[in-house]
Amino acid sequence: MCRTDKNTDNKNLCFGIFCDGFYLQNWQKEAVEILINNGVDLKLIIINNNEIKNAPFIKKASKYCNKKGLYNFYDRFLLKPKSRDLSEEKIFFQNTDKIYCKTNDKGFSQYFYEDDIEKIKTYKLDFILRFGFNIIRGEILNAAKYGVWSFHHDDEKKYRGGPAGFWEIFNNDKVNGAILQRLTDKLDAGIILRKAYFKTVRHCYSANIDQMYFESAKWPLQICRDINNNVTDYLQKPPTNTNAKIFRKPGNFKFIIFLFRIFLNKIKFHFKELFKAEDWNIAVVEQPVEDFVFGKQQKPEWLPKHKKGTYLADPFAFSDNGNLKILFEDYIYKNRKGIISEIDYKTRKKTVAIETPYHLSFPFIVEYKDEIFSMPEASQSKRLDIYKLDKADKKFVFVRTLIDNMQVVDPVLFEYNNFWWLFFTVKEFSNSMLYIYYSKEFSGDYQPHKNNPVKIDIRSSRPAGNLFYHNNELYRPAQNCAETYGGTLAINKILKLTPFEFSETTVSFLKPFKNSVYNKAFHTISACGNYTIIDGKRFVFDYNNFLYHLKRKIIRK
Repeated sequence: MCRTDKNTDNKNLCFGIFCDGFYLQNWQKEAVEILINNGVDLKLIIINNNEIKNAPFIKKASKYCNKKGLYNFYDRFLLKPKSRDLSEEKIFFQNTDKIYCKTNDKGFSQYFYEDDIEKIKTYKLDFILRFGFNIIRGEILNAAKYGVWSFHHDDEKKYRGGPAGFWEIFNNDKVNGAILQRLTDKLDAGIILRKAYFKTVRHCYSANIDQMYFESAKWPLQICRDINNNVTDYLQKPPTNTNAKIFRKPGNFKFIIFLFRIFLNKIKFHFKELFKAEDWNIAVVEQPVEDFVFGKQQKPEWLPKHKKGTYLADPFAFSDNGNLKILFEDYIYKNRKGIISEIDYKTRKKTVAIETPYHLSFPFIVEYKDEIFSMPEASQSKRLDIYKLDKADKKFVFVRTLIDNMQVVDPVLFEYNNFWWLFFTVKEFSNSMLYIYYSKEFSGDYQPHKNNPVKIDIRSSRPAGNLFYHNNELYRPAQNCAETYGGTLAINKILKLTPFEFSETTVSFLKPFKNSVYNKAFHTISACGNYTIIDGKRFVFDYNNFLYHLKRKIIRK
């Protein structure tokens, strides 16, 4: 069984916030609440006390009639992301010390006066979150032990300025970056504390904003965990260096193009759901996995065509007295349910290996003490079970539940540095957020990594098969879901893995076989001796899939 993922070991840390008034946006409020609920003390609120001049009505109205008027109108009256709604909760402000500060403004930069800086320093804050003011510079950046932390909801290497999440849709970018940085005195040169890549929601601007804002609200707590666990090297790293173009609000013509692209993307999104069902199949390559990944790939042998309205995916293999046996997800569209089937590669005989009342997939195989185990994904059941192959009757039997009350997706298990490590994503963020659990024993008490989720990257988080060694270095296959689910495979080299730390770098991407009919995606790779087993995807029309999504869309309306 697993332990809770909640961390309350941050009671020795305290923080402050910069804000422009007595209200926070929903995502900002959530960031503060997450910190407080996990023992980080909010000690100070620094409120912008600069004079705000009320512009005449004509001047206010004119901004909707100028060359950027369409965007201004849309942003003010039509764009309603939940993350940016103003929260009416005032409890933070009622029970916390407040300092009202005016600044010395030089252009867009704001410098705090020395007296205010000294007052702020007396609170001995560990960090300050910037939810207000403009471009803060000067000695105020050193008023807290770990500095001033600020969010930027774009990839700073591609987009400086704003609006957040807009230009990714306009430019049809597959991913939308976001960062939390420690500000330095140099503009656009902060120290990156957290960075993530989300799949751009190209058919809905509000949804694109919400996913970035709400998910980034969890990052300050993760940094607090690192501080408490003495994992703080990155807090002193050199600032980021970017020459990215500075973006501004779009002009009227570009905004019309943006709306047109949103409209087209909506049509494409619904068309794909209705008319393009996934059709997966499995292939075997007579080549060790490290040669397949880093050498010249041999031609795959695809299994015979399967029954219409079904697909075969997520293959994992083991050797049974020299015979290659493959477990895989056997999915039926009519039932919208998968079972785990087994096929003998030599005879091509298929049998049912594991079946439950709920959907099963990704039957990861691990060998331990000369026994064969499988732990298929069963996210609908909200638990992760492990099964053992009974050598007498050749059937997989239930052993125990490894994780309970969690929708685990695509789990992989391996031994490394005296620990058993369990990598997976969760149903809500199945393609982007990587979680790690670990145990001293194979069947033991699996507990969460001290800083889950350890990675947020739509391009290289979701597990895709067995980990393997090459030149004494450990590699982890992952799914790149930026363009489509399981579009290509990312090969990640693990750099650091402890109960407190995790880092890896993507060294290459593997694409589907061009000359194969299953050439649209590739999302599982597994090894068994001198064999590498993969899957591939194409799109077909399936009547049952069409009816299912059509009903969902009608009910939703």
